[in-house]
Amino acid sequence: MMKKNGLLITTLLMASCFLSCKKDDPINGKDDGSGKGEKGIVRIEVAHFAGDQPLLMDGMTRYRNSHGDDFTVTMLKYYVSNLVLIKADGSTFAEPESYHLINQAEENSLQFTLTDVPAGKYDKLKLLIGVDSLRNVSGAQTGALDPLNDMFWTWSTGYIMAKMEGKSNASTAPGSILNFHIGGFSGPYNVLQEVVLELPQDLVVSVDKEASLHLKSDLLSWFDMPFTIDFATMNNVAMQGPEAQQIAQNYRQMFSVISVE
Repeated sequence: MMKKNGLLITTLLMASCFLSCKKDDPINGKDDGSGKGEKGIVRIEVAHFAGDQPLLMDGMTRYRNSHGDDFTVTMLKYYVSNLVLIKADGSTFAEPESYHLINQAEENSLQFTLTDVPAGKYDKLKLLIGVDSLRNVSGAQTGALDPLNDMFWTWSTGYIMAKMEGKSNASTAPGSILNFHIGGFSGPYNVLQEVVLELPQDLVVSVDKEASLHLKSDLLSWFDMPFTIDFATMNNVAMQGPEAQQIAQNYRQMFSVISVE
């Protein structure tokens, strides 16, 4: 009888150990008590401004660049891609298939979510303004990279990384137009711009609450530093080259963080 009871106790202990180990096994997607197996969602929202003024694309509201030229806006579109959240210890989360077309005319494009983000505290956001060189030469794309989005030139010249259109009294182009289509993914006139944003406070990702990051995108930065743009001499950029590169180096500064929640 003693032998049977001992065998029963041993069996129960082994079963208990097996269940406990399986429950805490992070390989099976369970939490091991450290939070390393937990994942959450981060919502990113973009708000467009011209300096301190909210951006309106009504063709009437006038803004002024640092050169002193007034202008109106009728279109603003650009790509952000290769988003990476970075922790203080240097560990990262990279969004897979990370390509987003931001279009001021389409409200739904002004926010998107990063899913399956490991729980923890992140203090930086890295992104690319434009579409990386690999996707420029990868054949027909879909979704945000679909050529039907009118953000593509040819397979040799690739994607238009950013596009702004409007008018200015200072423009010497026919109809006083402003036409900035910025592209070029290789060679001396590569316009791809990597940006790292320091967050004013930690972005805390957890399983029970959606985290959010609110970004400001300032159109005036396109025409400010390091190159002050004079619309009388630069008003129609529609191919890769030094002018497109100047605008791209300027708009590298366009993002700042409004808030972290």
